[in-house]
Amino acid sequence: MTLLTAKNEPEPKKLADVMAQVGQAPAGHVAGKAILVTLSLRKWDGKRKDKAASDELAEAKGADKRALVLEKKVIQSDLLEAILREYTQLYHQYLDRTAPWRDRGPRLLSAAGYPEFSRVVRERREKIGALVTEFVEVEYPAFWAARVQRTKLGQLYKESDLPHPSEVKAKFDVRYDVDVVPVDGDFRFTLTPEDQRLAERRTAEGLARAMESVHKRMLDVVGSMAEALRDYAPDPKDPEGKSHGFRNSLVGNVRDLVALLPSLNFTADARVDEFAARMNEKLCRVDAVALKVNPVLRDEVADEAEKMFKEMSQLFA
Repeated sequence: MTLLTAKNEPEPKKLADVMAQVGQAPAGHVAGKAILVTLSLRKWDGKRKDKAASDELAEAKGADKRALVLEKKVIQSDLLEAILREYTQLYHQYLDRTAPWRDRGPRLLSAAGYPEFSRVVRERREKIGALVTEFVEVEYPAFWAARVQRTKLGQLYKESDLPHPSEVKAKFDVRYDVDVVPVDGDFRFTLTPEDQRLAERRTAEGLARAMESVHKRMLDVVGSMAEALRDYAPDPKDPEGKSHGFRNSLVGNVRDLVALLPSLNFTADARVDEFAARMNEKLCRVDAVALKVNPVLRDEVADEAEKMFKEMSQLFA
């Protein structure tokens, strides 16, 4: 079994149509530089809620039944935990490369960033597929046949909590789909002036929401760096800070965002480009160890981070 099948990705014709419409969008419109993408994940975490046991526990402890939910792990599996970690990492990669368009639903993705996005999803999905294959075809059938949980769950054990091995494969899936960003007035029927204004406002709101998310990410990584550098207290017994203080990810997070900002700048905002260049030059030039062992360098970078954070806060408020 593999999750990497044609049905898990947009149909070639639809993808071609979407990209063609990107090229035909009005100059300066977000539809000319971005598409909408939706990532759909289906997974089984090996847990089940037990209402009867929850009610019994609530009664025994004098608690309101509505305030208590008992959840059982019907299988303990390192392999399943590894699968779930891969799902989490894929979802975060999806969030990293996109920005919100509505409160929920599709997210905005740079058309130029689509090839890299599809590559990342494909590679992660292949890894998930290999792990799921091993779980579904080898580990879970053996676990199900042995009824291991009968002794681990005691009186909480229920045969019905465990799906039949033939049902487990369908509990895992990874797929995504793409669509165009609506262009004002691009409808198959004539809109009233009021509806036209509503459509334009929704597009403007979606774009504003996307850029607000990008601005917040910039503020978060720069602010976190400034705070972590100011709070760092050297330990003479651990001069390189291997067991305390901030981690390599402090600089890595800034570098990662700087690499993504060109594809996340949906409005071609010169301020975003300028800050990305400054972040790269001033905050990404050294690693975490150098910042820990060199107090002068640490203060310099902290000063730059604080200065940038204040400027961003004022410009992006």
